[in-house]
Amino acid sequence: MSVSNTVSCPKCQHNFALESALTVEIEQKIKKELNDKMTSWKTEKEAEFKAKEKEKEAELVEKLALQKKNIELQKKEAEVSLAKERAAMREQIQNSLQAQNEAVINSLKKENEEQNLLVKRLKQQEIDFLDKEKSLKRQSEELELNLKKRAFEMEKEITEKAHKDAEEKNELKLKEYEKKLDDQKKLVEEMRRKQEQGSMQLQGEVQELAIEEWIKSKFPFDKLEEIKKGVRGADCVQTVINNLGAECGKIYYESKRTKDFQPSWIDKFKEDLRENGAEIGVIVTQTMPKELTHFAQKEGVWICTFEDFKALSFVLRDSLLRVQQVAISQVGRVEKTALLYEYMTSNSFRMNIETIVDGLNSLKSDLEKEKNAMQRIWKTREKQMEKVLLGTIDLYGSVKGIAGSSIGEIQSLDWDADLLLNENVEI
Repeated sequence: MSVSNTVSCPKCQHNFALESALTVEIEQKIKKELNDKMTSWKTEKEAEFKAKEKEKEAELVEKLALQKKNIELQKKEAEVSLAKERAAMREQIQNSLQAQNEAVINSLKKENEEQNLLVKRLKQQEIDFLDKEKSLKRQSEELELNLKKRAFEMEKEITEKAHKDAEEKNELKLKEYEKKLDDQKKLVEEMRRKQEQGSMQLQGEVQELAIEEWIKSKFPFDKLEEIKKGVRGADCVQTVINNLGAECGKIYYESKRTKDFQPSWIDKFKEDLRENGAEIGVIVTQTMPKELTHFAQKEGVWICTFEDFKALSFVLRDSLLRVQQVAISQVGRVEKTALLYEYMTSNSFRMNIETIVDGLNSLKSDLEKEKNAMQRIWKTREKQMEKVLLGTIDLYGSVKGIAGSSIGEIQSLDWDADLLLNENVEI
């Protein structure tokens, strides 16, 4: 019996091979199984990918948080270091300024005490001179009054006598009496002139004493010789003594306290210098020459006011000490005297004196330069901090551009970026 290998479709009555029907069914079943496996594998792989992606995002967030923490730590360390450096610099500057101020204050206090003592002595001397001047003035006024009375009486007497003689036509006798009257008038004028000269002389003596007191108080080891009144020469002579007790030279001081400066004083003073062998001559005057506005050397003689004399006395004394040192090293040479004179009259010596007097201004300028230097250092440190902060902001921006919104916002970095942007725009 033979078996049929065909199958008939009950609907369309179509006949087809049995093997073909089984193959199609098997293929469909296999395809379905493969599709199910593919869908399951795809779903599993997508879940694994999402899990790994979340894991990577978590690691990236953790790294960014750690970097942020390190950046903030570095920023704090930089701020602490900068604060320490600023505090150290501020303390150093304050200590330096305090030390300088204390030295200056102590020096000023000492000088002020000495000045107060000198002022007290000068005031007492001035009071004594004023009392003496008042007494002399009173005596002079009494003398002038008596002279006027005597002159008036004599004038009256002579006039009456003259009229009487005129009436008697004695012309010769009248002339004689008139001459006596003129002589009495001249005598009164002479007494008045002497009284005025006495007052001016008293004012000059006050300045002379002030000069002597200043030299004694500032240079107690130097010799100071006062020239007696009426003797030709300066008012006082200062012999400079060095720390070894050796004489280094002489400074002649002459005080002038008049309304006008007489050029003839210089020639006379130079003659006194040559006669007495003094190296330096100083005229301390109340009224400077018309062509000079401050202390200066004119025709080999220093001319200054009483206020300039105080600083000038230190400089001139120091110059004699320096010249003495040079002279000691040149012992035995004929040029020693010429060297001394050449130095004392040179422009270099004058410029050195002006440099010393202006020294305070140089010190002040140096202090301003130091302040400016510190400002530049602080500005450089601020620029360095800005560079660190800008680098941090760039790093944060780069990471955020890669990771997107998954990176948390750092408000301080956003605020610093805006602030730096505004500063750069202003600049």
